[in-house]
Amino acid sequence: WRQPQGLRRPPGTGGTMPEALQDPAREEAALGELRSALGELAATGLDGLGPADDATLLRFLRARKGDVPKAQAQYAATKAWRAENDIARFTRGFEGSASAALAAASHPILGCGGVEIHPSLRLGIPIQDEGAWLFWGQTLSFGQDKRGRPVHIQHVGRASQRFAEAFAHVEASSDAAEAAKAFINGYVHLQEVQQVRMRELAEQRGEPV
Repeated sequence: WRQPQGLRRPPGTGGTMPEALQDPAREEAALGELRSALGELAATGLDGLGPADDATLLRFLRARKGDVPKAQAQYAATKAWRAENDIARFTRGFEGSASAALAAASHPILGCGGVEIHPSLRLGIPIQDEGAWLFWGQTLSFGQDKRGRPVHIQHVGRASQRFAEAFAHVEASSDAAEAAKAFINGYVHLQEVQQVRMRELAEQRGEPV
C-alpha cells in the first residue's frame, strides 16, 4: 500500500487535561479568556450554527495545555479548515436528539440489548459502498462507555491487512488523489457522527459528554 500524496491531518483537538485546568476556578477563567479572545469566531461556532459551547472550547484548551493564545490559534485554524472543506455537510440535517437515540436503541431492528447497532446510518449522510467500507475498515460507532461517552470500535489489525485492497479498489475507479480523499472523508464522517452522538448523550444525561 502506498502512502497517498498530500495526506495531512487537519487541526486536531485531542489531548489530556493539563494540571493547570484541573482547578475548576482556573478552568472557568481560562474558558472566559479564550471566549473573549475569539470574539465573533466563538459567537458563531465552528460551523457558523451558533455559539461554541464550553465543552468545545475546553477541548482546544486541553489540546494546548491551557495556553489560551495557542488554543485561540488552533480554534481559528480548525474553523477555517472546516469551512474550506464544508465539514458540516456530513451531518447537516441530522441534528439528532436524546429521544431519537433512545427510540433507536429499543427498536427491534435498529437496536440490540438496548444499544443502537449502527448510529451512523441515522446521524450522517449516506456513504457510497457503506458495507464495503465496514468490511475494509472494520470500524463503527457502537454503544457507550461507563462514563456515557460514545464508543468507536475498530479491529485495527484486520483493518491494516485490508487497507491495500481498499485503496486499490477506490483508486481503480478514479485516481490516487480521489482515493486519498475518500479515506479522509470516511474518517471525518465517523468523527462528525461521534460529535452528534455526544450531544445526544449529553442531553440524556443532563451534563456535558
